[in-house]
Amino acid sequence: MKLSQLILITFIFILISSCEKKEVEKELLKTEVSQELEKAKKLYKETTIDFTKYSNKQIRQKLDSALSITNSIKKHDTAFLIRLYRYDAQFKGLNLKMDESLSQLEKVILLQKSYSQTDTLKLLSDYHFISRYSLDNSLLRKALYEGVRPQKDLASKQLESFSEVNEQSIQYLQYLLNAMSSEYSIYQELGDFAAIEKWIAEAEPFFISQIESVSNYKKNSSTPKNAYYDFEINYYLSNLAFKLSEYYFINNQQDKAIFYNNHFKAFYHPVDNYANLVYCLRKFRSKQKLDEKEIDSMYRQALFHNNLVQKNSNFKEIEKKHYIENKCLGILSEITSRYAYRKFGDSKEAVAWYKKAIKLVDDAQTDQQTHPLFSINKLLMYYEKQEDPEKLRFYLDQFFVYNEKISQISQDRILLGYEIRYALNYGTKKEADRGLKELFKSYNINGYDINTSRDAYSKVNGIPQNVSDCLKIAHTIKRYNEQNPEHTIEVLPLYFLASAILKSYIGNQPSDQDIEVQNEIKENLLRLAYTNNKLTKDHLKMVLLSIQELQQPLLHKKLSINDLLKKHDISHLGITLEYLKNQIQIDLERLNNKTLDSDTDFWESQYALHQRELQNLVDSISVKAPNFHMVQNTDLDMDSFLKDMDQSDAIIKLDSDEKDIYAFVLTKNNIDICYVASKKDYENILKHSRNSDFNFKKQNLLSETVTSKTNGKNFIKIIPDIALNPMPVEYLVSPEQVGSYITSINAVSKHNENQTLKAIVFRPDYNEKRNHIAETLVRSGRLELPYAKEETSHINKIFNSRNMEAANATKQNFLNEAPNYNMHHLAMHAVVNPENDNEGKLLFQGDKDEDYLKLNEIYNLNLDSELVTLSACNTAYGKVDPIEGTLSLSRAFQYAGARSTLTSLWRVPDRETSIIMKSFYTYLKDGDRKDLALKKAKQDYLENQVEEDLKHPYYWAGFIITGDTSPINFPTPWYYYLAIGLIIVMVLVLISLSRKRNKTNPTT
Repeated sequence: MKLSQLILITFIFILISSCEKKEVEKELLKTEVSQELEKAKKLYKETTIDFTKYSNKQIRQKLDSALSITNSIKKHDTAFLIRLYRYDAQFKGLNLKMDESLSQLEKVILLQKSYSQTDTLKLLSDYHFISRYSLDNSLLRKALYEGVRPQKDLASKQLESFSEVNEQSIQYLQYLLNAMSSEYSIYQELGDFAAIEKWIAEAEPFFISQIESVSNYKKNSSTPKNAYYDFEINYYLSNLAFKLSEYYFINNQQDKAIFYNNHFKAFYHPVDNYANLVYCLRKFRSKQKLDEKEIDSMYRQALFHNNLVQKNSNFKEIEKKHYIENKCLGILSEITSRYAYRKFGDSKEAVAWYKKAIKLVDDAQTDQQTHPLFSINKLLMYYEKQEDPEKLRFYLDQFFVYNEKISQISQDRILLGYEIRYALNYGTKKEADRGLKELFKSYNINGYDINTSRDAYSKVNGIPQNVSDCLKIAHTIKRYNEQNPEHTIEVLPLYFLASAILKSYIGNQPSDQDIEVQNEIKENLLRLAYTNNKLTKDHLKMVLLSIQELQQPLLHKKLSINDLLKKHDISHLGITLEYLKNQIQIDLERLNNKTLDSDTDFWESQYALHQRELQNLVDSISVKAPNFHMVQNTDLDMDSFLKDMDQSDAIIKLDSDEKDIYAFVLTKNNIDICYVASKKDYENILKHSRNSDFNFKKQNLLSETVTSKTNGKNFIKIIPDIALNPMPVEYLVSPEQVGSYITSINAVSKHNENQTLKAIVFRPDYNEKRNHIAETLVRSGRLELPYAKEETSHINKIFNSRNMEAANATKQNFLNEAPNYNMHHLAMHAVVNPENDNEGKLLFQGDKDEDYLKLNEIYNLNLDSELVTLSACNTAYGKVDPIEGTLSLSRAFQYAGARSTLTSLWRVPDRETSIIMKSFYTYLKDGDRKDLALKKAKQDYLENQVEEDLKHPYYWAGFIITGDTSPINFPTPWYYYLAIGLIIVMVLVLISLSRKRNKTNPTT
């Protein structure tokens, strides 16, 4: 045998031996795994079945050992692993290790979803515990998005498979009712009134249907019953009835409130008097006014029902009796507090009642959630107002003791607010500084510092009470600073914090109270920014961005994000958008919750990741839907924005407080704030211009300070104050400058450079003749417009537009044809009511109301337009909404897809409108940008106008450009290409002839 063969045989033998050894090892590993799993299962059994033999510490050790075993092996019994993780999660929850418990429950749910034999009822229980533990720790959004809603959706889906109520469907119904009740409570806590309205619309018909189903189930003697499930269903149905009754009480719909309250009492039949006691509490919580007799009567009823509950010995289960008794004492305590507040207000008489309410809670041996903090809070407010430091100190200590029991971060912040104000009024600056740092630390902001980055505030999360406390502290600091000018405390960070908290919960449809708070924060930010000359450019950026977020004019009342996405065929992105927003809110809750032992670095990284994903998604949506900024409050990178500004541009953002108007002036790499004028002066100038007061002369509204900040800038974009209608740009810029409007900083957009212009013109005929000279002035009513025909003919001549005139200028033709064109000119009458935006409309051909295009219909259009010109009256004017700004026809067309609009601020005259429009389009055709073309058109009008009275601003200043001001790309005419082609052919022919000539006459 050759040496090479021997080596080969030896190698093969070693290889075979190695494989056999590995097989043996593999078999051994399988045995070890089985043994280890049996050990883990034995430990699990000891902690669950035989748990009475062991202390909590021993159970914890056994569970840790079982978990350690399962973590060390690769192959698992999934069903056992789910049971082990679930028990571990619940054990940790009972021992108040909520963060670890939630983490383990999340693992359970992931395993359940991947397991082929998922136990749906157990999965519902897992969702329930996630919401319960999250709510116990003030993680409202986590409870909502990761517990309540999945529980609700899954239970609802399972119920669909049952044609009638039986014992199994009752279990799913129990989880569904529980989720719906929790959902309502969370919306209340978040102050999300739009979500509450939606919940009511869903819950009311569901409740009515379930009354009948459950009633039939109970009457059916052949259906097996389970006493426990019966009790649970009664409990949850009563809870749902309670929520509905509470809602209608608060909204003063007494018939419905009583209807649902009767159902509440009916379902909670074992403790009818408890139901009546809760009814009394709702009456005291409701916003309706009660006279003195009603207040006294309700309190006597509460005492009566409470006494009956205490004497009732008919409870089957003694534990439930004690639970209900103590619960009633807690309810009576709150009723007593609210009775005192309703009857005596902030007076001295209320104090004894608040103290009585505190004693009632002390007498109750109930769960940790029952507390007298409402009463203590009222006492603190009373003694703070009375300036009684001794009593304040006593009740601050009381507040601390009870708050330790419930351990809620929202109450921690309320306590800190009182402590800070107490230190400012009766303690030392050092104590106040320490309290402010602690307050900001509770929001995950390191230190109380005016130089804190905007990024830190972006992670803040809170509730309405927190905003109110910030404003109270700010007010106290201002008073302290007046009394101690040498040792002042900076107040601006508190307004930054209040703004950030408000942003975290305000939602799409803020309440009247939210709007009041918005305005208070905005006005204080404006005054502080203007009066504090020590503020840097970075501070002013923070102020501007805070105001931008507080009052960015978003179209929420008429539209939703989903409407917009659907219009652009990208509805699927809405699901991802909502998911990322929810995840960011959950990340913020975890970062802000100091009661949980969270891994801060992990949640910081999660927050940053979700923020990046959200921004990428928003950018992607904005490409497909350029008007997305009108329904989505997107974050703005101010540094990048200022850096990218053109050197010749400036932005003036107008904002006002109760009396005055200020201007933020943005130029490349810089930002300033200046005083503009009083609101009274602004409104007077606008009034004189609109009414063609011939004694009024045009004047520049801006102060010299503002003008100096924009000196040398050619193009000025103006963002109007949300609380005011816009005014002519000529009053806001110097004669050398070109002005236009944008709706917000986020609205600065670019035109579509790749589009080929396709223009369409609409001009109806109106058959009402003019009787006297005054009627020739304006484009309103239904009078004929003789000069509009000249206007549209001129446009058709220079653009070769499609003309829809007279009988063709119908609303239906506009709806059919407008999406096919990218420049739209509408010369017609318009109707606008500044008191009611629903009456806004464009009068197309016809004399019936259905022939006219309503404002709401414009929002539903899907245009891709470079320019929409509304050559009619008041098309940039409208109702001023405190949230959405001026609800004009111009605004509606911007949402519909117009990158820019040319519109009017008042009832414009027919003849002068036609002159300006013809000139505007001529300059636009010559390649001028839109704002410059309009300025030139107005200048031409003034230069060619002989009659002095007709130079009044009323005749020419009423038109404004809003949006993108870029020039429009016009298609190159066919004859242009023909001419170039002929020139090229001629050149080629000449070259050819030249070459032939050279060949026939060669040089020697």
